[in-house]
Amino acid sequence: MPFITGATRVRRETAPVLTRGQVKPGQVFNVKRRDGSWSKTKYACIDNNGRFYSMRITQEGDMLLAATDNAKSAVRIVGKWELKATLFRNGDRKVTTRGRVTDGQLYSVKGGKNTYAHVGKLNSGKFFSMILNADDHATTTDANKRVQIVGTYTIDVTTVV
Repeated sequence: MPFITGATRVRRETAPVLTRGQVKPGQVFNVKRRDGSWSKTKYACIDNNGRFYSMRITQEGDMLLAATDNAKSAVRIVGKWELKATLFRNGDRKVTTRGRVTDGQLYSVKGGKNTYAHVGKLNSGKFFSMILNADDHATTTDANKRVQIVGTYTIDVTTVV
C-alpha cells in the first residue's frame, strides 16, 4: 500500500459538499454518515469508470484501495493529494512480473508508452494501477505479464478540515 509523506493541515471554516460522483482525481474527501455527521475517515479520489476508486487514508498514514458504486452519497472536499515519483536510471531498473510489483513502485510494460503506479489488488483479484500523467487507471488479472520497475512513488496529502 502507498504511504503518505509531507502531510500538512490548513484550517478553513467550511468545506465544499458534493456527491461522490462529482469528486475529481486529486481531491481528498470524507463521507457523510447516515446520522448526518461527517466520518473522520478520509479518502483520496483516484478515478471512476462506473465504479468510484479511491485510497482510504488510515490513521497510520497508509493508503488502502477502496471502491464503491454509490455516486450519490454526500461527501465534502477536505483537501488534495499529489503523487511524487522518483524514477530510476536505466541501469537500476529491473524486470519482474506484474504479480510481483509492490505498493509504492512504478512500472512500465515493454513497448508501452505509459508508466503505472501500483496501488493494490481489488476484491475481484485484479491488480489496480494509476496511469501517470492521466486521470485514468488500469486493471489486469495477468500476474505473469513481464514488466519493468522504473521507480518509486509516495503520496503527499494536504487537508483543510
